Amino acid sequence: MSDNTSKFDEFEKLKEFEALDLNNLLFEIWFKPKLVFTYLKKRAPTQYVQLLLIISALTTTFERVIPKNIGWDANGLGYFFGMLIFGAILTLGVYHFSAWFLHYFGRAFLNGNASTKDFRMVIAWSNIPIIASTILSILLLIIYGPNALSDNFFPTSETVRIVYITVAIIEIVIAIWSMVITVIGIMVIQNFNVGKAIGNVLLPMFLVILIFIIVFKIGGIL
Repeated sequence: MSDNTSKFDEFEKLKEFEALDLNNLLFEIWFKPKLVFTYLKKRAPTQYVQLLLIISALTTTFERVIPKNIGWDANGLGYFFGMLIFGAILTLGVYHFSAWFLHYFGRAFLNGNASTKDFRMVIAWSNIPIIASTILSILLLIIYGPNALSDNFFPTSETVRIVYITVAIIEIVIAIWSMVITVIGIMVIQNFNVGKAIGNVLLPMFLVILIFIIVFKIGGIL
């Protein structure tokens, strides 16, 4: 009886997610985020989560550090890798705190029931487009040299300027789509509609900003 039940459950699993390539979820998240998050929540809530968070922390820090005017000698490389490691650790901590804070806010104010683990999953998988966009930055470095992303780099021709504008537009589109995937993920794990899911993302951000403003005001910084 248990064997028949197990086979039936396996059949139901395949039927429910037959539109997904379960061996290629890293690609499927771009175009079928709702179905991917539904699968992850039900079947594999920890799949690739820690790996994606670490890679995302590294790539995000890379994008922040590389525009600084770093000398590419031994000292400059030491500074770069030091900042990359330190920044990645800090960013990783921010991801984990954000997952807890979004969970707490959603539960306290929006009647959500998703766990911190669920939010970590959403953050990790919704960052895949951001991770992929780093490839564009690396290509610019390869084509135009080590200072291609530094603050003091200026396009030397109209063609180069068009390339940089195109890359900037692509990165903006990717960032927007990453946010859309985040909202869809929250809709799935919290069983929210679009409005509540957006609120679960934006309202905590506004609350944190408001707290900082109040603290700075009290401290006489602003």
